[in-house]
Amino acid sequence: MTVLVGVISQKGGVGKSTLARLIAREYAAAGWDVKIADLDISQGTSTDWKQRRELNGIQPEIAVEPFRTVAQALKHASVYDLMVMDGPPHSMQGTLEIARASDLLVLPTGLSLDDLKPSVLLAHELVNAKIPTDKIIFVLCRVGDRENEIEEARSYITLKV
Repeated sequence: MTVLVGVISQKGGVGKSTLARLIAREYAAAGWDVKIADLDISQGTSTDWKQRRELNGIQPEIAVEPFRTVAQALKHASVYDLMVMDGPPHSMQGTLEIARASDLLVLPTGLSLDDLKPSVLLAHELVNAKIPTDKIIFVLCRVGDRENEIEEARSYITLKV
């Protein structure tokens, strides 16, 4: 059975593609058959990453394919152990489709309120759409060693969620 992980945000530039690739790479290194469904076809960050890996002979091999819809991506999921859906920004309908199909939802966010607030609002929208809270995780990106800011961000997420 394929494990489906959705990496989603309504914002661009918070680390969706980076996290999708990181998750895929780690599972592929552990011997899983992995595919990234690049649903942000306008930018194609994960698709470009795949091409760079191929040009440089980087292992492990990870399948990446651009898809216009979640339904198209899901048609290809059954032959993989893991499919990571790299979601597009600014697409609530697409985000909900990813959320409904996924076993786990990863919401990347930076430490600033400009990143945290939309991520927490998205989490609330998902819960209001009947997505179980135990499927939703936040990942703090680009944090460095600023322990006080990391703790403030965690507190904001905890208080607002």
